[in-house]
Amino acid sequence: MIQNEGNESGRTDDQTPGSVKIKSLESRKRVSLQIYNTTHYSIDVIWIDFNGNEIPYAKKLKSGDNFGVSTFETHPWIFRDHESRERLAVLCTWQSKKLSKNDKLKYPDKIMMPEAVYNNDGQPLRTIAMVTYPVDSLRDMCFLRLYRSGLNVDKIKNLDIPVSLREEFSSFWKDRTPLRLYLQQLGAVSQ
Repeated sequence: MIQNEGNESGRTDDQTPGSVKIKSLESRKRVSLQIYNTTHYSIDVIWIDFNGNEIPYAKKLKSGDNFGVSTFETHPWIFRDHESRERLAVLCTWQSKKLSKNDKLKYPDKIMMPEAVYNNDGQPLRTIAMVTYPVDSLRDMCFLRLYRSGLNVDKIKNLDIPVSLREEFSSFWKDRTPLRLYLQQLGAVSQ
């Protein structure tokens, strides 16, 4: 669950002091997850523990591979590109649940909070989590692509490009806090 915290103890690297902190709360309703990597990159599957620490469960899950895990309803999960450490997004559905034309598809989330869902007979349904790319701006996607190609903050200083673009790229990686940016988009924290 998400709770306001003002101290730095136990925070993940996506948090800044005074920002919203995520952590696991209780272990009551069990959820069975099947996580699919639908990106073109290897990913890390990470559980956020009771102190808000990132606990890796699967490192370098290859593109197209999947991973099963048993968890609980109030246990948050995040997914990262193994190389860039960029936070990825996830779409969830449930085994045997058919989408109707009235179901609204939503944007992928950058935090997965599993939900216990049951069929008509009261049997639990497996949660299917499809890890995908986040919905980012074109600028952010270009910066990420440059980073993946080997360009870093030190190397960009030597390029013959406008100073404002070099500064923006440097600032993008220096101040990059995906959780905070995501929560700002939702209006949960101030800009």
